[in-house]
Amino acid sequence: MHLGRNKQDDFEPCDVPKHMCRDIKPTELDRPPLNPPFSGCPLQMPKTLAFPSALLDAFNQYASMERPVLRVPSKTLLRDVPLHDLESAFASGMLCATPIGCKSTFTHAEHEQWLELAKEDPDRDVALAPRHPILTSDLLQTVLRYNTLRPSLSLKDIRRVAKSVWGHESSVSEWQACAEKTRGLRIKRCRGSDGHHSPTIETPQEEGVAKPFDHECFAFRFLAKVNNQEFYSTNSLAESIFHYALHPDDGQVPVDMCYELVRLARQSGNVVGGHPPASSSDGAMRVQLWKDSFDGNSPGDTPVAIFDRKTKGFWSRNEVKNEILREKLHGPFRMQVVWNGDVLPTRGVRNAAACCEEYGGCFARKLCEQHERSSCNQRDDCEYVHRKLVRRGGTSTLSNGLNRQNCKVTEEQLCDLFWMSMLEGEPRIPLDEVLRRWSERCSKSKTELVQQLQEEIQLGSVNVLVLAYRSCLASHWKQKAMADLEGAMHVPGVSIWLSAALVEPPLQLLDCLDQFFRREQLSMRLSRLSAACRSCFGLDISSHGWLRLAKAAGYRTFRPPSRGRRDWLLRQQGESRKTRWTPHGDCTRRKEDLAEFVGDSVEQWPSLGVLLESARTFGPASLQPGLNERSRLAALYSILREVADLSDLGKDDEISESQDETSACEEESEVELADLELKQNGDDSGCSSEEFEGERCQIFPPPSHAVQMSKWPLPSTPLQVLKSTFAQLDHTTLRGVPVVKGKRVLKLTKPYADLRKTLLKLKNMDDEGAVEPDVARQFLQAAGYEKSLIRDWLGHDGRPVNFDLLAAMLAAAWRRATRPHAACGTCGEQSLGVQEILAGLLLAKAFSSDGQGRSHKLRRRIAGLLWRHPPLRGRLLLTSRGGSIGMGLDTTKSDHDLFLFIQDGDPSMVQELYEVLLDLQQDEKTHLRLKRAKILCKDFAVEIQGYYRSKDFDLVPFTDIQSSDTSGECQWDPVREVWQRILHKDLAPKLQDLSLQHPDGYLMTRVMKSWNESLPKIRRRKHPFISVHLPLMVLGAGDHGCFEECNSPQTYVLASLKFIGENWLRSELDPDDVTWQDVNAKPHLQRMTQKYLESVTQKELERLLQTKTRLFEEACSLRGDDRMSADGVMSLMREFFGCDLCLLRPDRKAALAKRL
Repeated sequence: MHLGRNKQDDFEPCDVPKHMCRDIKPTELDRPPLNPPFSGCPLQMPKTLAFPSALLDAFNQYASMERPVLRVPSKTLLRDVPLHDLESAFASGMLCATPIGCKSTFTHAEHEQWLELAKEDPDRDVALAPRHPILTSDLLQTVLRYNTLRPSLSLKDIRRVAKSVWGHESSVSEWQACAEKTRGLRIKRCRGSDGHHSPTIETPQEEGVAKPFDHECFAFRFLAKVNNQEFYSTNSLAESIFHYALHPDDGQVPVDMCYELVRLARQSGNVVGGHPPASSSDGAMRVQLWKDSFDGNSPGDTPVAIFDRKTKGFWSRNEVKNEILREKLHGPFRMQVVWNGDVLPTRGVRNAAACCEEYGGCFARKLCEQHERSSCNQRDDCEYVHRKLVRRGGTSTLSNGLNRQNCKVTEEQLCDLFWMSMLEGEPRIPLDEVLRRWSERCSKSKTELVQQLQEEIQLGSVNVLVLAYRSCLASHWKQKAMADLEGAMHVPGVSIWLSAALVEPPLQLLDCLDQFFRREQLSMRLSRLSAACRSCFGLDISSHGWLRLAKAAGYRTFRPPSRGRRDWLLRQQGESRKTRWTPHGDCTRRKEDLAEFVGDSVEQWPSLGVLLESARTFGPASLQPGLNERSRLAALYSILREVADLSDLGKDDEISESQDETSACEEESEVELADLELKQNGDDSGCSSEEFEGERCQIFPPPSHAVQMSKWPLPSTPLQVLKSTFAQLDHTTLRGVPVVKGKRVLKLTKPYADLRKTLLKLKNMDDEGAVEPDVARQFLQAAGYEKSLIRDWLGHDGRPVNFDLLAAMLAAAWRRATRPHAACGTCGEQSLGVQEILAGLLLAKAFSSDGQGRSHKLRRRIAGLLWRHPPLRGRLLLTSRGGSIGMGLDTTKSDHDLFLFIQDGDPSMVQELYEVLLDLQQDEKTHLRLKRAKILCKDFAVEIQGYYRSKDFDLVPFTDIQSSDTSGECQWDPVREVWQRILHKDLAPKLQDLSLQHPDGYLMTRVMKSWNESLPKIRRRKHPFISVHLPLMVLGAGDHGCFEECNSPQTYVLASLKFIGENWLRSELDPDDVTWQDVNAKPHLQRMTQKYLESVTQKELERLLQTKTRLFEEACSLRGDDRMSADGVMSLMREFFGCDLCLLRPDRKAALAKRL
């Protein structure tokens, strides 16, 4: 076998091609063989083809190598094959040919003479492969061994390789059937990007396989020699690199690696062209190294190519010299070139610069994601590109140290004492130590210092923790020490610890807590940091605040991969912390001592944190810190679980409405697993401190009652949110911007989400449903109204302004700013029509829903239980929101639909899911919410009634079906006994198109759902219309041309009402019902109309529709531009929606009646 090149060879012409000078034996390549052993005859041709046997043996010889060579040069074949056999096979079309060479290859016009030309040209050749070999297991294994880059190959990739090399026409299903018959192959089904399963086959991989960038110099050494030469195709250039390039001494570069190198060269702009050659064109690829087209800023500057899709504006904003020298490619391969002096000198940049300096080109690098977010752990050794980012720490207004801005302590010397203790990693300091240090700094007596401390404690600026050796003392002095600090000092067995109460965190707060957590060997999870901060400093920092503080302090933030808890974790740059506690010896003594210290019951202590701190302060010697070791809270808690019954301590956490049920339940189960490990392994077992997160409010003592809890960052006021929303609307229109976007779940786009946030902030700013005139005037001025118009509408009587009117005026101003083509004037005009008020009121009503709240978090809890249950383990591939929530039409009363993608589902999967939920209700580890809920089995879903705050959860199973009748994500219809596509999958894109073409039409669909929920429950104690029927009606109205003349929200509502009144009982499709036909809505319409006929009196519902339509027509006919006309519209709308006083806040009508 004669493949590869000797090191001393170059491209000088010779009689024998240099690529034939080196023999590579299979034993030189240490690659694990496939199981079963390879037979040695992977290529088999049909007997009727009369393929030359000598030629077939030669091809099999190279294909049987550990690293198969599928295309063999003709000059290499001539050493073992007669020339006549090779010429006859080539002339009769039995061979697939690819021109190769160390200069421009043969053109397509010469394809019939390629073999003859190759015999005469020492620098060019043609690589040959047999055409259409028989599909066998050996052929499949050859393709698998040909792959050296990926751990698995999909059947689509296998088919693509076979078609490219041999012109093989077998389908994916035929390859799959062959793989299933082959012994020793592991076939797995992975969900691809298109949502369907793609069978893949695992391939054996060598350890320490080189990456493509390790062969950068190998590739560009060849590309530099063939610069400005043209090659027939991608295959031609890749095969030329393999057969003609100078391979490294440590081993030959695989063929598929050469293909990857060509791909990277194309992406970096060093190879241009590259479409497969057509029957009438060459489709040549041209090697064109780009270094020579640039002139450096200074000697030694070399260009560096960067893949850039999102950060193009960075270079121009920061005025980098010659920032964008040129964009080589467009489309998916977008690249920018900068000088190496404009980026940090990482290993990737240095290698790129060295390769470019020596050979004239290099591969394009990616931007380092870790460096973009915070800081890269690899630093200068990173293989990616680091930009010279400005202000790495961000812009922070936090101060250094404790001062009057962030600390409640008024005495400066006392504040300094607390700060020095915090810098040492001690958030609390004993009272005796405070007095000793304080007395060294001032001349006051001890009594005076205690008196000043007492005043600080009563002001709530100092947090007090009382520890004692008995529970009765701790409970007694917990409150008494607040009033009699001097008396508590002299009580034997009582210790008082102090800490400063903070208003906002200092910049170094994370450094202080990091030292404390290191000493306790705790991981810096956000939930645990928040608990420690509340306990020590009386400061409640939100998750957003912790991430902001981490960015300012230079900490790395990430979420560890886990299926359950998704808590943020903070670490210093380059830190790898172990949070594992292992006892050094026998724990029996510590268990006995702790059991004796606890006394009769744990519940007699003020809190679990006080007990643990008291145990390591006043407990026996085994519980106290040693000379060189610290008695950890986590270790004491682990032992306490062994010696005391703590089953009741977590009960309130499991049923509390204010805590995150997901975290509490999952963390409690982890603590129980740790206890089991401690029992099984005995005294030498380890207990992980990661198991104590469920006790976030108990492992740390609560703050004293005198300390008022501060929050940081402070929540934005409604006025601030309003100003921010309207400030972002300057010179902005929403023409061409959809209301919602998404694939499975539709979410509001930013302008509409900002409006919804503003209205919800206004809605929750007080408890009475009315706004004082001065406050309303500030809101209207922030929205851009003129003072004279505000004075005309608010009047001078000082009466509170109804929230409905204020929200309508703000929404009308938002419509004027974003849709000048649809508004009746501008905000600067001195008039505001009553129809604008009506349009703003309907727009505000569309966003008045409070949403689902914690239901989204509880959804994960349900999915976690199903994932772990044996019948569904490994089959539940995907969970997603659906129904009203998935379509962006959810209201406060909407049920929560959860779609479950079950692998290999059958018609009984609804019943199977029902039985799984019943089984989970009987499980002791299942949380209380599911146990007390009612489980109902319906046609398409399993309903969990009353799971959370009287909210129902519908679990809808579906599976992937591929048949002649239907395909895609389907569910079983038990009535028709057929598979049908889930409606949500087809309906969501239609609604997204509606939100783009008719934004008000989509928003008014939300209004129609709220209106339906306000109607009397005349359908078996349910609202008249089925929820999904309303969006179908609105889409049907659009198909029938009802929205052609609509230009305001009220016209869309009126058109929808009229269409519903005429078609609510129609189930047959007309030719105009394009959308209904696309989503196959006929069976759904038939099912809904059947339910109407069974449960609703037709005349009663028609009478109700006519009454409501007349009310709305009357509201649309009103005219005027004063408050009296607006009050008339408000009155009609309250009657339309069935509200007495407050339309947008019906829950506040009692309080509102007292004020208005």
